[in-house]
Amino acid sequence: MTRSISSNTLLILLLLVTISGCGSDETRQVREGRGCKAPYADLGETKIYFEVHGSGYPILMLHGGFSNLEIWEYQIPVLSEEYQVIAMDSRGHGRSTDTEGPITYELLASDAVELLDCLGIERAHVVGWSDGGVAGLHMGITYPERLDKLVAIGATAQGAGSLHDLFDVMFRNRLLFDFMMDLLFRSDYERLNPDPEQWPVFRDKMFELWGGECYFSPEVGEECMAPVEGIANEVLIMAGELEMIRKEHTEALHQHIPNSELLFIPLGTHMVMQERPEEVNEAILDFLQ
Repeated sequence: MTRSISSNTLLILLLLVTISGCGSDETRQVREGRGCKAPYADLGETKIYFEVHGSGYPILMLHGGFSNLEIWEYQIPVLSEEYQVIAMDSRGHGRSTDTEGPITYELLASDAVELLDCLGIERAHVVGWSDGGVAGLHMGITYPERLDKLVAIGATAQGAGSLHDLFDVMFRNRLLFDFMMDLLFRSDYERLNPDPEQWPVFRDKMFELWGGECYFSPEVGEECMAPVEGIANEVLIMAGELEMIRKEHTEALHQHIPNSELLFIPLGTHMVMQERPEEVNEAILDFLQ
């Protein structure tokens, strides 16, 4: 069914308000990892904030853009009953610092692997949402020996053409993008980040990241999704049925990954792990067994 422009606009606002309102200020349990002194891992030019919950086989949680590890508030308590859950704030996000230069998906994946190195973890499951899912796919391409199974929620391979029209317009119109990101995320960034005055620089980096024509690096003449065809790890591609990413794009991503499964969660949007936590948690646990 085709929605009117006004209803689509309302959906965008509700979705982004949900993202900006996630998490809380409560104090979380933090342990010291092997080789890293929690809550920060010094990766040289950047310091990555992380938390460790539970014990057992490790799961690394990677959040999405403009978000932080608090987005996993409904997953961490459940998953940590059976696994050791490592949740991190990506560079420039949450409580983690940034460096000069662009934020890239290759860099986010590299940071994740460096955190595992710092913690003395050779191999882990990865659960990534949105940008975190893209970074997880990059781990499968570049660091397959460090990745066990991957759950990629709401992930996409490219900016252009992968989103429904009004979302696509918002993420490509610079004035609209800046207005919405300032409105929804600036106060939280300035509350948490060690360099709050860097907000405009960080926001601009994210605009450039999301505006990329392809989130992977295909060879000349190859299509954008070609690199994921080399992922040998088991992958669960998960999305809400009302996801802002076009359904056919999510299906194509699944089709390009040889050893992957596809799951759409009814009544879920891009925030499906917040909206339908029981279904999402059950799917993650079933897949990782």
